[in-house]
Amino acid sequence: MITDDPQEMKQRLTAYINNASSALETLASLDPSDFDLSKRPEPGSMHEQYLQALNDLNTARTWLGIASEQLHDLLNQYNDSLIEAAQEQRKQEHPGDIAE
Repeated sequence: MITDDPQEMKQRLTAYINNASSALETLASLDPSDFDLSKRPEPGSMHEQYLQALNDLNTARTWLGIASEQLHDLLNQYNDSLIEAAQEQRKQEHPGDIAE
């Protein structure tokens, strides 16, 4: 999921959020008690749309969860880089200090 291209990352995250939002709208507009749950949903039926929306929402949740973990890892990497840069600057500004 994570890419080095910030624009591609933005597009992917936006797509997952849009898919989740669309699925939520579909789920909110349909009532599963209206479906004959003893039968397979017919193509294009509201029952099929409801099941597809459940699948789409779960897929978005999964990918957004993965993205969240990966973004956390990136945050840690950037934070570590900032700490290292600060330590390097401190060493250059105070070359006689032993403590880091």
